[in-house]
Amino acid sequence: MKILIVTNMFPYKDMDYFGNFLELEYKFMKSQGEKVDLLFLNGRENKLNYLIGLNRFLKVYKDYDIIHFHHSYIAWYAFFIRGNRGIKKIMTIHEGGNINIKNNEIFPAYGHGRKAFIEKIFSIFDIRTKIFNQMDHLILTRYSDNTLYYKNMKITNNPMGIDFNNFRIIDKNKAKESLGIPVNDILLLFPHEPRIEKNVDLFDNVVDELQKKISKKIHVIYGGKISTKEMYIYLNAADICYLTSKFEASPTIVKESLACGTPILCSRVGDLEELLSSGLEFLICDNKDQFVQMSEKLLNVPMDGTKLREFLFDKGISYELTSKKVIGIYKELLK
Repeated sequence: MKILIVTNMFPYKDMDYFGNFLELEYKFMKSQGEKVDLLFLNGRENKLNYLIGLNRFLKVYKDYDIIHFHHSYIAWYAFFIRGNRGIKKIMTIHEGGNINIKNNEIFPAYGHGRKAFIEKIFSIFDIRTKIFNQMDHLILTRYSDNTLYYKNMKITNNPMGIDFNNFRIIDKNKAKESLGIPVNDILLLFPHEPRIEKNVDLFDNVVDELQKKISKKIHVIYGGKISTKEMYIYLNAADICYLTSKFEASPTIVKESLACGTPILCSRVGDLEELLSSGLEFLICDNKDQFVQMSEKLLNVPMDGTKLREFLFDKGISYELTSKKVIGIYKELLK
């Protein structure tokens, strides 16, 4: 069984957090003796890499039994797999903002995701629908027990797992001191790049309101340049972490924050209702006022970090377990 992973998400240069979940999965498969290679097309550095990458793909794909695409922006390469070679095609759907789910059916959607030029092209030619129709199996990065379908194709729900050894609990005061923040001050963490689709304006408005209500000094840190190897320090130092995105699929940062014992207030996106069900639903906020109110509660009565970590661990989303599930899908396809 030879597998080729094709992706536009993978750590590089100063962005070692970009697609880190896929790096974990890839290395785990290697450690299990699977014959798996990876083709990374870096669309962040240059969108032309999506076109240039097609030539690289065409030179190698015939050597594999399974092609596993991560994200629609490179999954259209499947259109160029010619002949009946028995190659199985899998796609993991990461773009939560461009998927609708209704009555357990998923539908490609446009207009509420990224506003990039490439998304306009996808919309005009309905490329995402055509891509889905090319696949032998679809994986949705969603924590859910519900069985989902695309037309008659059963979809596997499998969120990207996290590294519980890296994202761990350490002493909060020591973590704050290591970042130069007084232990009695408040640290609010916005762990993502402050981009439009991450809805950073909402976070900034919440901070403005909290500064009017709270006497303690508030420090704010934005992500975007924090190494994966150091992120656990920031998460442990934070009194509250925030995810205010307008769309997500299965946001890894929520899992990483809880694994570090830090509460994270989230907008109602992706699979968070399912992930946080049975105990942490109150962390989901629908507007600025709810974010402010919940922030005040958490600052006045801090949560037990150990219980947050245990809650997440019991969900079974370590990268080892989620990677084993993908390997099982590969083997089932080739039966």
